Amino acid sequence: MPRTSLQVMLGITLVMAIFYFWKPADLLTPDQATAERRGELPQTYLYAIQRRAYDDQGQLADIMEAIQAEDYPNRQETRFTMPRVFTHDGNDRTWSAAADEGRLRHGSQKLYLRRNVALVNDQTNMRLDTRAMTLDLKQKTAVSRVKVTVADGVSSITARGMEADLVTEQVVMKPDVESLYVPDSPRS
Repeated sequence: MPRTSLQVMLGITLVMAIFYFWKPADLLTPDQATAERRGELPQTYLYAIQRRAYDDQGQLADIMEAIQAEDYPNRQETRFTMPRVFTHDGNDRTWSAAADEGRLRHGSQKLYLRRNVALVNDQTNMRLDTRAMTLDLKQKTAVSRVKVTVADGVSSITARGMEADLVTEQVVMKPDVESLYVPDSPRS
């Protein structure tokens, strides 16, 4: 009998020692390096998204679509895969912009597009191609500071940047503008 009570006392002492030295809260509280790595991970994933924004008068201002969106609250940004934006200004005047990647800073209306960026005037089918562009959804402007190409068949215009006002439909290409004009062949 004394041996059984000794074993019980030893077991209770062992359990108390485990609870004294082992703190389950340590499993929930990561170390500094782990906490920093977790902060770099997206907190929300969205797939096959479509967002519609309206102006103060309730008119459709723009539509944004993407295959995927990842929200990074610590960085204050959302990243998009294959974003596509349609801006509207009434009178059926629309522009569409598409890219492989996009990034939107929280609290801003600026969408930074990267890789295979195309800006198209949906009425004239004029297309500007570049590798990087900033689209200001509030001001309805587009700016690129890298090579931009506008092609019409075999004729083309290139520049090291451009600024576009999507409301007035004016595009200014600058600097170092070069154009290649190939006239239509005469018909016999």
